[in-house]
Amino acid sequence: MQNKIVWALVSIGLAIGTPSVAGATADSYQDLFQLAKKNDSTMVRAEARLAAVTAESSIVRSRLYPRLDANVGVNHINQTTLGYQQGTQTGSVVGHNYAVSARINLLDVPTLMNLNVADAGIRAEEAAVRAARQDLVVRFADGYLGLLKAQQEYQITRKEFERVTQLHEQSQMMLKAGMGDIIAVYEAKARQDSVAADITRSEGNLRLAEQKLSTLVGRSINEVQDYAPLTVLGAQPDDLAWWLDTMEKNDPIIRQGMLGLERSGQELRAVKAEHLPFLQGSGGYTSSKGTAFLPEVETRQWYVGASLTIPIYSGGETSAKVRRAVANQSGSKGLLDDLRKQRSENLKQSYYNLVYNVALVKSLEQRLASAEVQLNAVKKGRSIGTRTAIDLLNAEQAYTSAQRDYRSALYDNVLKNILLKNAAGILDDTVQVPMAAAGTMQKAAAPVVPAVTQPVPVPAVRQPAAQVAAAAPSPAVQAGIGVLVKTADHPVTPKLYDRPDRAAKPLTGCLPRRLPHLQEKANPAETALLVSDTSNEWVQISCEQSNSTGWMEAGKEWQFSPWKEFFKGKRVQLLTGLSKEQYAIYDAEEKQVLQQVTTRDLLQVENVVEQWLLVRTDKVELGWLRWKGPDGVLLVGIAR
Repeated sequence: MQNKIVWALVSIGLAIGTPSVAGATADSYQDLFQLAKKNDSTMVRAEARLAAVTAESSIVRSRLYPRLDANVGVNHINQTTLGYQQGTQTGSVVGHNYAVSARINLLDVPTLMNLNVADAGIRAEEAAVRAARQDLVVRFADGYLGLLKAQQEYQITRKEFERVTQLHEQSQMMLKAGMGDIIAVYEAKARQDSVAADITRSEGNLRLAEQKLSTLVGRSINEVQDYAPLTVLGAQPDDLAWWLDTMEKNDPIIRQGMLGLERSGQELRAVKAEHLPFLQGSGGYTSSKGTAFLPEVETRQWYVGASLTIPIYSGGETSAKVRRAVANQSGSKGLLDDLRKQRSENLKQSYYNLVYNVALVKSLEQRLASAEVQLNAVKKGRSIGTRTAIDLLNAEQAYTSAQRDYRSALYDNVLKNILLKNAAGILDDTVQVPMAAAGTMQKAAAPVVPAVTQPVPVPAVRQPAAQVAAAAPSPAVQAGIGVLVKTADHPVTPKLYDRPDRAAKPLTGCLPRRLPHLQEKANPAETALLVSDTSNEWVQISCEQSNSTGWMEAGKEWQFSPWKEFFKGKRVQLLTGLSKEQYAIYDAEEKQVLQQVTTRDLLQVENVVEQWLLVRTDKVELGWLRWKGPDGVLLVGIAR
């Protein structure tokens, strides 16, 4: 996998607003990269140098080919002769001449040597073009991913502002009701002002990132497709010696230095060859008519011959050229040694940065999970009066910070993989960003909307005929953000309201939608209700009969569990009526189908990463299965 780091799809789901389908006019990474290639002056200069050196090689080679010349002339001769025979004689005649001549270098050792010089120069400039192209991939990926990171930061900050604003309003209401304190109100207001300043800062960063990418592309960026990483990849293979050896063989900058040293050596040989004899062959045909004495006489002549030139002394020119070539060769050798050291240090730094990033992502993922647990605990404590509003503000801030750092580290992981491959000289610009499109990212001036993942094209898979006949399509169910699990063994009837308030109007026509349990009927004591949103101790539950929702207070009998925590360690089965590509387990690159499954197969969940489950079966040790569709529809149920 030297030239590929293929990542699976994931929808970020952090934006604010109403979901929308990806716009058809959104610029893709591929399209913008092609524009950047045409607009990049470094690439233009590198390609121009290659064209110039290629032309120079043709000029050198032409010295070995025959030269053919032709000339024609007309002469008017007016001649006066004195002291010859009888006094002065005068004459006037119009004559003409024409000739064709050819010559060829039969022995020209310096030119043969200069051909090797030109060839080394061409290969060096080809390496320079490769280096410029890889550098463009890095700069463009940095600009594109920087824009996505800025967008994510802006979205997260906006979400934090909404939560802090809501908490500020709640603190004010509790103060008016006599159950709060003024310090909590002031603290919430101060935090709200601080987050508002963060929004201004993040929006400024977004504009700068947008301008950076626009400069690379050469035109204004209005809308781009969002690319989001899923699987965190380290160095593949995880062997520094392999990467150093690969760099020595493939790095275009080292290759350019090696060819520069080879070229200086060939130049030295070519200069020394100027001491050798030079042999040239020539031939031709001439015709001349018209002289003062013989105006009507025409002379025609064919000739062929060869000449040998032996350089004896050139005033010290050749010796000076030799000294200059020796000095250039020493300089090229020193430059190559420096390049090897620099590129080796650069590769080691890129390698260890990636190793650190992988460890950082894992720790940040744990930090995010801990911050989420802490936030839920503080919310619970707040509902029973053991935690203050300030505690909740601090927990909200810690959760937002962890979320922002985790998302940023995911994008950094993509860029650091690119940097490592660039340092090793195996970055292929046809691979580009090692992720798949997750939708579109709107320009920040417009309302921020969440990206909608497009279906991944995979090979069509034929379902078994028996399964097709027996499979009745399952109703489309929105997965939401998690489930509400009953903790009490005795039956508890959920009380639903139209808003998160005990004084709100109760809902009588909303039967809570339960998570599908397959194979056997669910145990009433283990009922899990689908949750679409939360607000402090209240959760929003989907209704069974329609797409409407209702709010209920969790209390001691119910516990909210996000999907990431709920699925771990459980066995799941795919629902019926899905598309063909959804009945498949993929590898980490989402390129190969590891196993085609049916609704009867039991899948053991080992981990959850956004829209994907890391599962284990009796045939597959570990593979990736999509548990949520592009439109947020639930694809799996719990196996009893």
